[in-house]
This record gives sequence, C-alpha cells and structure tokens, in this order.
Amino acid sequence: MHRPHRRPATGKPDSTCLGTAGNTVTPSRHPWDLSDGVTKDARASRSLPPPPKPSRGQRRNLAPALCLLIPLLGVAGCGQDRLARIEAPEPEPRTGEVGAGHVPSDGWSWASPDPSVVSMHAGVFLDSQYSSGFYPITSRVQTQLKTAIAMALASDATDDNEFVRSARRNLDWVITERLTENGGLRWDETSPYYFEVHQCWYLIAAELVQQEYALESSLVETERRAWRFLTGTNPAGADFYERNAAQTGRYFAYRDLHEDGSFQTQAAFKGSYEVGSGLWAMALRQSSNWAEALDGQRTPRNHLAKVQQQCLLPPEQGGFFDAAMGTWVRSLLWDGANWVGWVRHDWKYAVAMEEGVLECILLTGDRTLEAAAHSDLEFILSRALPDGRIQSLPDEFGSFRYEFGSVLSALSLGAMVFRDTDPSLSTRCLDHGGRMYTYITNNVSPQVSEDDAMILLGLARYVLADEACRMPGRL
Repeated sequence: MHRPHRRPATGKPDSTCLGTAGNTVTPSRHPWDLSDGVTKDARASRSLPPPPKPSRGQRRNLAPALCLLIPLLGVAGCGQDRLARIEAPEPEPRTGEVGAGHVPSDGWSWASPDPSVVSMHAGVFLDSQYSSGFYPITSRVQTQLKTAIAMALASDATDDNEFVRSARRNLDWVITERLTENGGLRWDETSPYYFEVHQCWYLIAAELVQQEYALESSLVETERRAWRFLTGTNPAGADFYERNAAQTGRYFAYRDLHEDGSFQTQAAFKGSYEVGSGLWAMALRQSSNWAEALDGQRTPRNHLAKVQQQCLLPPEQGGFFDAAMGTWVRSLLWDGANWVGWVRHDWKYAVAMEEGVLECILLTGDRTLEAAAHSDLEFILSRALPDGRIQSLPDEFGSFRYEFGSVLSALSLGAMVFRDTDPSLSTRCLDHGGRMYTYITNNVSPQVSEDDAMILLGLARYVLADEACRMPGRL
C-alpha cells in the first residue's frame, strides 16, 4: 500500500540558551567530523515475517512518465560489503530528462541515487543491534527512537524488509524498558522527567513501522497511551498544550514534566525541533485509527491547527518564525514564568523544525506554513557550496554528521513539497541534495551513533524524493 512520506529531529538539553529577546548566537566553525568508525557484528535474530510490498522496480513501472523533469545526482554501487567505503566514479547524466532551462552553473551532471548507499548505512545499525532490539548508542530513549525512525525510512527507500523489522524490534525494547503504564516515556533509567518530544517521536516511529508492515493495530494501544499522556494521563493531570496556553498565552506544549507534576523545570527553553516533531506527529496521525477513540477536543487534529498558527508568530510573541532573517529560530527562552527571549536559526534545531513543517504540509495538504517553509529553504540554499557542503555548518550546537544529515533530509522534503507549486525551488533542493548525497558517499563512512542516524535519515529521504518527483501520485 502507498505510505505517506515520513521521517525525525533532535533532543537534548540546550545549555546555550542564556540570551534575552532579540539576542542572537553566532555559530562557530568546527573541524569536520569525518572519522572512520568500526562497528561490531552482532547480527540480531529476525523473528518477524517480512511484510508483503511491491518492489521498487514495480513501483517505478506504475508511472514511468516524468512529473517534474529534474536532473539528479549519481551514486556508485556499494558492493557486497556494507561496511566498505564507497568510491564514486564520474556520474553519467540522464538523457532527455533535463528540465527546461535548468543547466547547473558549474557543469555538474548526475543520475538517480543508488539505494545501496542507504543499505550500507542502515546495515551497520542492523548488524550491531542486540537481540533485545536495543541499538548500542546510548540508553536515552531519543537516540533509540530517532534510529528506529531512520531505519523505517531506509526500509521504504530500499525495499529491504530487514530494516523495518529492526525498527520494530527496537520499539519492543522501548515499550519494555521505557514506556510506563500511564503512557509516559522515560528519558533513561533514572530521570524523573518526561518530554513532549519523546512522546511524539514514539508516535512517529510506531506509525511508520506499522505503515511499512501494512499493519493497522499492533501498536495502536501504545500510541493511544502515549498521546493521552500528553493530554491528561500524566502526573499533572493536565494537557501539555492547554496548560502552556492558559498560563502564558502561547499555544504549544510545555517542553517537560517532572514526575512531581511540575511543568517546564528541566531546562529554561523550548526547542523548535520539539515543535517540528509535534507537527509531524500530529499530522501523521490526525486521521489514523488510533485517534478515533479519543474524547473531546484533545485530538491531534484540534491541537495541530492551533500550533501551526502559533508557529507563524514572531518569537517576541511566542512564535518560531524570524521574519527578518526568513528562518525558523532555534529556541524560545524561559524565565520560570514566561517565554522571554529567543535564539536565532541554527543548523540543528531549526532544521528539524523545517523538517516537521514540510512533513505537515505533505501529510495534510494544509499550506498554512508553506510561505515560511519556502523562505527557510531559500536560506539553506543560499549557504550551499558547490561540493555539497553548507557554509557555516557545523555550528556550535551540533556535529557535522548530525547537521549535514538533517539538512539533506530537509532539502529532500522541500523537493517533494514544492514539486508542483514551485518546480524551480524543487529542482534546486534536489540539485544540492544530490551533491550532499555524493559528499556523504565519498567522505562519510557508516557508524553506529545518533549522528549517523541523521545521515541515514537524509540519505533515505533523498532516495524517496528522487522517486516522488518523477512519479505522479507518489506524494
């Protein structure tokens, strides 16, 4: 069955949020994080049956006509050993598929991306996974869920069922080790805090796994518990979104909840990545069957419309769009009672916000956030370098791998969102996304880490963007 495109964001305390309204943070350059890594081969057992799904070739043959004539990047095959570094030969351009008037200014030419690159990067996670489903990264729940999301996406991009089976095993570990009876997801073994974004990442991962397996009910009850925790079955007995709106006038969820029932005490900020992940989660499941049994107005659909409107406001008014810069901001700052300041765009949180916004548009067709998303993509592309890198990336907030993978993911989503409404922007997103794909191929060896889950995310999304922009109806 056709599955809507899906994909994550980041999540750790922001120790840099110390400014006041209008203050900005200037990113600093870091050395490139391109070191090789070694992963252990502890292939986990596979007990789940492979889901029936048409092959990539069958899907492509459904609609051979081009819906948007876009030249795309070529990537060499990776051979039999997933752990081997890929060497990319000179790509061969497609014939008869160059969009009218689109000739890369530097003479660059390319072909469609090879999904085996995605397979190689997903393979190291698969090979290192424990039989319990745990990925040997960290025990904090966000690293597990972000990897599960990337693996489900990799399955869709490659038609390799092993990757989604791996993601499903990981969710079994999360359910056993982190999901509480009332639906809250514990950060780790000892933390007393619960986070909105962890609830949303679980909802995303669970839905993606079910869609890839074409299953309708295996995780539904856990999804309902996770959502209901956000809307009332938590230690405060309150809705994360409504409580913030009532106390501060800002309609987005408080970031965290202590087990004693107090909100917004873990860190003095709200990251835009959290808002973006919430948009994605609510858009992904606003019409899913698990939400049908929810009572009253506390449904994903009802919250989604209000959060979207809040996002468009300037940060001085508790929104997340900096109109002067044309970008999403990194975070809003908290003084213990109100939202009082903000930190400007970065290459980590703000890019994850853009991903969530683009997912929301793709999944719902609601164009409320389209102009802001368009502006943010133009900002990203204005920093694009010919070799695929991004000027000033990485910044002081993240690693090269994490931020590079997230930007590739955002550009891939942008190509899909604007395929029909702004073909020029879509083409430029795919153009630079292709250069990033080749840069990763030639310079970034696969490793097992949270950062490399973002690399996998970007690679998989780019393969899907290539397919979506050439197949009518694929979106």
